[in-house]
Amino acid sequence: PGQSVDISVNLTAPAANGNYKGYWKLRNAASVTFTQFYVDIKVSSPSASVTLPYMPGESGLVLSGGATNTSTVAAGDSSSNEGVEAFLSFNMSGIPAGSTIQTASLTLIGGGSVRGDPFGTLGCLRAYVHNYGTVDAGDFVAPGAGGAFAKWCSAGETGSALSNATLVAALQGAVGSSRFQFRLQFKDMLTDGDGSIDDALIIAPVTLTITYTAP
Repeated sequence: PGQSVDISVNLTAPAANGNYKGYWKLRNAASVTFTQFYVDIKVSSPSASVTLPYMPGESGLVLSGGATNTSTVAAGDSSSNEGVEAFLSFNMSGIPAGSTIQTASLTLIGGGSVRGDPFGTLGCLRAYVHNYGTVDAGDFVAPGAGGAFAKWCSAGETGSALSNATLVAALQGAVGSSRFQFRLQFKDMLTDGDGSIDDALIIAPVTLTITYTAP
C-alpha cells in the first residue's frame, strides 16, 4: 500500500482488421477488485500504392482478318475495313496473393493519339478482362461482347484517369496471378467501311495505379 509498481504484459494483435478491447482487473490479496481498465487495439493493414508496370513486349493488336502486330497497340478499324482490337498486359507479380484492391485508376493514352473519327463512327471503346497470354489471331472477339469493366466514348476521355468499381473488381480477380491483361474493342461495329483508319492509337505510358492492403 502506498507504493507503485510497473507491470508489463506482451499482447498479440488479432489477425483480422477491426477494433478490439481487452478488459483487465486488479485485485488485492483478499481477492477484492479495486480497479478495472481496458486496452483498446485498432488493427488495420497498411495500404500501399503502386503503378503496375506496362508490358509492351506482351501487348499488341489483332485484326479481324487474323493478322497480328506486337509493335503497335490500337483499337478501331483499318484502311482495309478490318476491325482492330488492342491487347494490353501489366505485371501484377509485385502484389501479394490475398491482397485487397481498394482503389484503381487507369489512364489509357499517355502519349498516344486518336486517328480519324472512331468514336463518331464506331461508338464507345470498351475494356474487357482477357487473359490471352501471348497475342494471336484467335484472340479477336466479334462485336457485341458483354462484361466490359471500362468504356470511353470520346477522344478526350481516353487521356483522362478512369476510376470505377468495375475496374477495382477486375483487378481483384487478377490478385495472385502474375499478369493483368485486357482487350480494347469498339463494341458496336467492326468497321465503318470508309477505307480509312479510325482508331485509338495507344502509346506508352499507359498508367494503371492501384492502392491495396496486403493480407
